[in-house]
Amino acid sequence: MPSPMIDLHTHSNVSDGQYAPHQLIQKAVSEGVTAMALTDHDAIGGLEEAAAEAAKTSLEFVPGIEMSAFIGEREIHLLGHFIDAHDPVLTGFIARMKKARVVRMRKMIARLGENAGIDVTFDEVAAYCRGQSIGRTHLAQALQAKGVVHSFREAFDRFIGRGKPGYVERDKVAAQEAIQLIHGAGGTVTLAHALAYHVTRDEIRALAAMGLDGLEVEHPDHDAAMRETLAIWAPELGLVPTGGSDFHGEAVIPERHLGDGLTPPDSLERLRRKSLEFQANRARH
Repeated sequence: MPSPMIDLHTHSNVSDGQYAPHQLIQKAVSEGVTAMALTDHDAIGGLEEAAAEAAKTSLEFVPGIEMSAFIGEREIHLLGHFIDAHDPVLTGFIARMKKARVVRMRKMIARLGENAGIDVTFDEVAAYCRGQSIGRTHLAQALQAKGVVHSFREAFDRFIGRGKPGYVERDKVAAQEAIQLIHGAGGTVTLAHALAYHVTRDEIRALAAMGLDGLEVEHPDHDAAMRETLAIWAPELGLVPTGGSDFHGEAVIPERHLGDGLTPPDSLERLRRKSLEFQANRARH
């Protein structure tokens, strides 16, 4: 019997991915993925479509989100798994984040013009945003289309990464607030690509004290040494080790593929049990 392929970190065109949610499910099935989470950036608008498509297949669908937050001055990304997409507190937060992302993008475009002499319009960037959540990946695509850069990576490295000419800090959502939002929606919280974002062990320990449930060990931006380190830290800190491809689509980040960076089956079950506890707590209150 083939080993399960569990990918808990993917994106659709509701945020900055290439494929519509139903197409992403179809592609996952064709690639042999057996369980998959859709974790769009600050967006949940694709979950119903993805769930409906997954129901036609043998693939287990995990409703999720990727939420940007801060611990001190450190930006982190938190993956919510098994969330209730209809939770009113969560949906209200997402509506605010959608507006904040538009404001940030307009500031980044202005800063690129002022600091780098790059002429790109909001409409040119928005043309790549087919969903609810405009972000830097869409700006990178617009810069590539205009011939300013040759790749997604170059756009971030030269112009829109932290400290670069077009970078604008996002609105700061405290990690504690983000964790509470996801738990309140019945979901578990996993820290994504920690070492690629230079998150320290002490910061991860602090997040664990706030209620963090999981730690993404397997990720395309983690080299072998990073994965080995995180695999040690996860049990030491009482966190569930997970993995995901962070797939956006071949036209967006071509080096990432569905099914890369897999989650162990036992880890999925541990997250499921934690989620059921949160959901039971919601029902009691």
